[in-house]
Amino acid sequence: MARHMPADAHKFQAAFQANHSILTPEDRNAILEFSDALLPTISSEELTSKLSEFLTQHAAINTTLFPLSSSPATNTETRLGGVRPRLNPEEFKASIRNIVLDSQRASDKNGEPKPTR
Repeated sequence: MARHMPADAHKFQAAFQANHSILTPEDRNAILEFSDALLPTISSEELTSKLSEFLTQHAAINTTLFPLSSSPATNTETRLGGVRPRLNPEEFKASIRNIVLDSQRASDKNGEPKPTR
C-alpha cells in the first residue's frame, strides 16, 4: 500500500474554493460527505490524517485540485517559529459545506429568482 503525504487542510480548502467548479457533482458530493462525517471533536492532526486518506482514496479529486503536485495538498509552509498553520476542524467543515452549497446554488440559477423558505 502506498504511503501518502500528510494533507494540509488550509491548502485543500483553498484549492477546493478555487477549483470546485471543475469538479464533477459526484466529486463535490464526496467531499461534502467526507466533511459531514468528521466529528466536531477531532484534533487538527486527525483532520490531516483523514484528509490524507480521503485524497488517497479519491485520486481524481486530488489530481483535479492539485494538478502540479504528485502528493495530496502537502504543507511546505510554516509560520514564524516553525509552527505549521492549523485549521480548526469545525471551521473546515463549515467552509467545505459553504463551498458545495454555493456551487449548487450557482448551478441552479436559470435567470429566475429562487423562492425563499
